[in-house]
Amino acid sequence: MKPSIRPLFFFLAFATPAFSVLLGVDNESDDRTRIAEIRATLEDIATRLDELQYKAPDVGTTQEAPKITTPLPTIQIDPAPKQRTSTPVQTEKVPASVDSQTKDETSLEPRGIGFYILPFIGIQTTNDLEWSSVGGVFDIEESEGMSAGLRLGYDWHNFFADFQLSYFQNDMKSINIPLDFSGETEGLGVHISTGGRVHFNEYIAAVLGAGIGGVDQDVSFQLSGIAVEESDLLFSYQIFAGLELRPIDYLIIALRYRWMGVEEMEIFSSRNHHLAELAVGYVF
Repeated sequence: MKPSIRPLFFFLAFATPAFSVLLGVDNESDDRTRIAEIRATLEDIATRLDELQYKAPDVGTTQEAPKITTPLPTIQIDPAPKQRTSTPVQTEKVPASVDSQTKDETSLEPRGIGFYILPFIGIQTTNDLEWSSVGGVFDIEESEGMSAGLRLGYDWHNFFADFQLSYFQNDMKSINIPLDFSGETEGLGVHISTGGRVHFNEYIAAVLGAGIGGVDQDVSFQLSGIAVEESDLLFSYQIFAGLELRPIDYLIIALRYRWMGVEEMEIFSSRNHHLAELAVGYVF
């Protein structure tokens, strides 16, 4: 408990006359009355101050905490938004061996399968042509010529079959007779061919095939103003090999070597043609 301040005020009240004597103040009745009034006033002030002093609680005693009567503020929490529910999707694991096998087969699959059209153009050479006459057999040398045509067919994965229409032409260079000479050979061929394909990848494949058909061949020349000519429909056969490039779907770029044989005529010998051809076409 804190000490009371009452003794302090009593000390001041009794000490006031002593200070008065020290200061030379006379002990008259007025002074006594004034001192008594001051003493009473100080005692009254001391009493009030004692009443206002805070009394600390005794040690070992507990006091209940003051109850809070003010209501606490309420916090309103909005309900959480509904989340979308996802339906679980069941997936089946594919074995790695099956997946790799599928990729291998897909990589070898050609970019297009179906009917195709392939126009082509090329150059060709032939062996020497022999002319049989009443004066003997004479050799005729021919220059390099040109070829062109069209192939229509159907393409499978590893096989194909087509119908081919082609044209070829060669100029005659010389004959083993010291006379003026000029002439040409031309022909229109029709062949049915079939073959196989080996795929290196999905873009490049090698082809090999053969075909049979006929050639409407016409041979004519001028020898010192004498005209010699013969035309006939002849049996023909061919063997070919090449590469096919498919850079995009349905487009074919083909390089092909073709060997074509044409049977002999009455006065002219058989011919063997060597043709190098470039084709660009479309698969439907």
